[in-house]
Amino acid sequence: MEHKACHCACCREAASQNHGSFALFPGILLSYLPDAAQDKTQGADDHALRLYHCRSGSVTFCFEAQKPVTLHAGELAVWRETNMLEAKMQPDAEFSGLLLRVDLKKLTGQPPENLRGTDITGERLFDLYGTQKTLEPVRAEGDLAAAIGLLYDRPAGHAFAWRKLAAQALLLALGEKTAPEEPPEELGPCTTEQTRLIREVHRELTQNLDKRVTIEELSRRYLMNPTTLKQVFKSVYGASLAAHMKEHRMGKAAQLLRETELPVAEIAHMVGYESQSRLTAAFKDYFGRTPLEYRKGH
Repeated sequence: MEHKACHCACCREAASQNHGSFALFPGILLSYLPDAAQDKTQGADDHALRLYHCRSGSVTFCFEAQKPVTLHAGELAVWRETNMLEAKMQPDAEFSGLLLRVDLKKLTGQPPENLRGTDITGERLFDLYGTQKTLEPVRAEGDLAAAIGLLYDRPAGHAFAWRKLAAQALLLALGEKTAPEEPPEELGPCTTEQTRLIREVHRELTQNLDKRVTIEELSRRYLMNPTTLKQVFKSVYGASLAAHMKEHRMGKAAQLLRETELPVAEIAHMVGYESQSRLTAAFKDYFGRTPLEYRKGH
């Protein structure tokens, strides 16, 4: 059914709220397009995702290394922020929409209240959306469409509260997506079989964070030489194996610190560190706080 614009006072007031940028939670920023200057990001973060939604009209992203991608009304796309830096955004005259920027480290370390205790972490969203090789528009349907709809046309009195609720619902819907078992075609220089094996490696490692497995062991187990294994892993997941696994270990440690009263030493062993001191050093390097300081703040 075609949506007809309403011009009553209430609707004019609600529509007037679809402007500007709003810091909803630590690391989560909502900007309405095309007027919000926030789209011109300075110093993009490789640990951040951008979600673009086209509400009306269309917008085209022009890249140097891939074909232009156009979002039409009702479509959205999610990609790593550093990949979006090279894109030139070209909206048509009727375009309106929004951008939700998510700092994945902060999502893991300081999750919004309704996401605490869930598996919707920065690591999960990165695995689902940060490893894509191209920007892929999808139609916003079901829970995605419902959550995005709540971000528009909110009356001034409750607009900010609605945005905070809707952003959490949107992240939940994004995180409930199931990752494909394997890509439909080759990814860059990696063969489909290599990519499938690396996804198996990733699944094994992330499901057994308490174990430390060397590159050599993985190489023997998956019949892939160490250099190729490291190269394919970085090609698929956008980071070295060591850096990527550290993100998962830090995310799990942060979750256990928030949701349990387990001693830090025990948590250290659960996420693959041989001592409390080693976890403390790694945790502080990643989050800027020691595990005990982090626990006190949550």
